[in-house]
Amino acid sequence: MIDLWRNARATVGLLGRVPLALRATVLVTCVVAIGATIAPSWDVPNGYVYIAAVAAIVATLVPDSGGGACFAAAIVVAWATGADRTSVGPAVVVTALALLVGHVAAALAAVMPSTADAAPSLLLRWWRPTAIIAVGTTATAALVPVLEAWSPPGSILVVVAALVVVALGVWWWSVGGEA
Repeated sequence: MIDLWRNARATVGLLGRVPLALRATVLVTCVVAIGATIAPSWDVPNGYVYIAAVAAIVATLVPDSGGGACFAAAIVVAWATGADRTSVGPAVVVTALALLVGHVAAALAAVMPSTADAAPSLLLRWWRPTAIIAVGTTATAALVPVLEAWSPPGSILVVVAALVVVALGVWWWSVGGEA
């Protein structure tokens, strides 16, 4: 038993800080997405939440597996089958932001082994595009009800045009103005 404990401690000692931080971010964002899915008052099928929980563990431990895609699919299906389509509210934005940040963290974690000695500045390199896309997601979510209330009935073109402008602005700022 003592040898098992020593081996576990030695293995944990080899793990890099940046890969661990990325994996912890994946786990936290999965928990947030599950919480935002089950917190509203509608009836989400429990099976999809259980599948999402198992996939979250897989995505955290092995970020280059299909666990993240299975997690996102389970969350999307849970939303599609259990959400009240008239009162979704901020839970959608929270779930979308959690999936965004979790996706970026999983992508970064997938390209490095858990023992990698990466510089913390690597995390900051991806902070700007992720933050800009998160702001764009929130702005779009805030813009849709405003445009829906403001535009004449049946004027989907105004709403689509405004969303395209927001999407192009987010894209432009996320690439730093370099096309």
